[in-house]
Amino acid sequence: MIEADLIALADHLWQSTLFAVVLAGLSLLLRRHGARVRYALWLAASIKFLVPLGLLTFIGTQILGHLITAPGDPPGLIWIADEIAAPKTLLRVLAASPGGAASSGEVLLILLAVIWAAGTLAVGTRWLLQWTKVRQALRSSTPACLPFIVPVRSCSLQLEPGIVGILRPVLLLPQGVEQRLSCEELRAIMDHERCHVIWRDNLAAASHMLTEALFWFHPLVWWLGARLVDERERACDEHVLAVDHAPESYAEGILKVCELCLAVDLPCVSGIGRASLKRRIEDIMQNRLVQRISRARKIVILAVAGVTAAAPVAMGTFTTLPARAHVQLATAAASDFRNIVVRLNTADDQSSHCQMLMGWDRRVRVRNCTLRDLITAAYDVSLPQVVADQSSTAAAVDITADVRGGVEPEVALSRLPGMLRRLLATRLGVVINSERRQVDGYALGVSAGGSKLRGSGRSIAMIRGTFRPDGIDMIDLPLDALASTLSNYLGAPVTDQTGLKGSYDFKVRWQQSSPGAPVDPVVLARSLEEQLGLRIEARPVTVEMINIVSVKLP
Repeated sequence: MIEADLIALADHLWQSTLFAVVLAGLSLLLRRHGARVRYALWLAASIKFLVPLGLLTFIGTQILGHLITAPGDPPGLIWIADEIAAPKTLLRVLAASPGGAASSGEVLLILLAVIWAAGTLAVGTRWLLQWTKVRQALRSSTPACLPFIVPVRSCSLQLEPGIVGILRPVLLLPQGVEQRLSCEELRAIMDHERCHVIWRDNLAAASHMLTEALFWFHPLVWWLGARLVDERERACDEHVLAVDHAPESYAEGILKVCELCLAVDLPCVSGIGRASLKRRIEDIMQNRLVQRISRARKIVILAVAGVTAAAPVAMGTFTTLPARAHVQLATAAASDFRNIVVRLNTADDQSSHCQMLMGWDRRVRVRNCTLRDLITAAYDVSLPQVVADQSSTAAAVDITADVRGGVEPEVALSRLPGMLRRLLATRLGVVINSERRQVDGYALGVSAGGSKLRGSGRSIAMIRGTFRPDGIDMIDLPLDALASTLSNYLGAPVTDQTGLKGSYDFKVRWQQSSPGAPVDPVVLARSLEEQLGLRIEARPVTVEMINIVSVKLP
């Protein structure tokens, strides 16, 4: 799971980077148009870092998935939200989840998390110091008698004029600025700040500050921040000039403010002097006409926005449905077996535990296994990872199937999970979905004295498992099969951290405090160490939880 988390983060980063690059190309296409359009593009690129495609995919999974069906698919197909890894142990009652809590991957993840947190803290501290100065100036300020759409306050600190606040913004002016600027210059600067208020630029800037804090290690994020400020100020300049302010007076007012006042290095305080001053003055004096966006370019922008939003939603929708390749794989697996019989286990034929085995006669036998047992074998999960209504999964079934002639037993075993998935879908009408959660679990490792395991040594697999209230007998199975079996007794996922390869025969017994009582983890741990040379330790794990939506038993 650690590797999966890192891969998910890497996917999000390259997707967001690619999205920003595409929008950069659009901004070049619109370089002769209004700065507000380019500002919207850069803001969309910033927000993309905060909204991963996985979230939109999840929306498609949860909202749209049940509205779409695949024509021609058999009824009762299995619906899953995410593809589940193929089983490592191919015939089992229970399956272990990959990855353990004390792996080297987790150590790396913890180290990266510490570095990330330190960087986020450093960025936040820098902004907090800047905000403290602005807050002090705001507290010591006094009301100013100037007409404006938000309250105007005058402060003693010589900070540049700027809009402070998001929910209740105010215009903060340095004391005496109205005496140092002409009436025309002051009106132009006030119109500039009015744009910041109307367009809620402080809210957008605060959003990108969060992006910079979370993704401080990505150079593109800081480059986006600079582009946002540049286009934000240029858009306000274009508006000021559009309302018939003289370019000379406006440029002179900006230069006076920058000469007399200190700039506030805080993006969420929209001032007059931020962005590239030299280029802004040149653009103001040239006062170029802003071209209107043609219909074709509007279509391009809308198409990019539509594809960006709709593609992951559609992806989530269709991944909730059984892919045809997945169905074909299950069908091919089922074709390796013949004489498949599925029936309910009768009351007088029931034993106390589920049994699965494949013998020398090339026949697969599944006895007294519930629906949850079958799902664990078909989807490589442990029993505690399967969630279902007890009334719909209490019944047990028996399954027998013969391996077709010409199909090697090892090949048949590798395809048995596909056959089980096919049976679950077509004969038992199973519908499921899955989601990833972090739960309390256990890690199985080798004790200090070394393992006492005995390899199976068989040239032909004869996998078998028998489970008793006071012990386990398993033949020709790897260690992760033992780990997944233990999860059934402990009621929580158990992951294999032994590092031992190959197949083994297991036999372990423990004492019960009373008949029918749950297994004591301490007693089980002691028995494992004494009889198999293995240790078990409680640790949190992240696993796929499978929810059974519906079922139709024969």
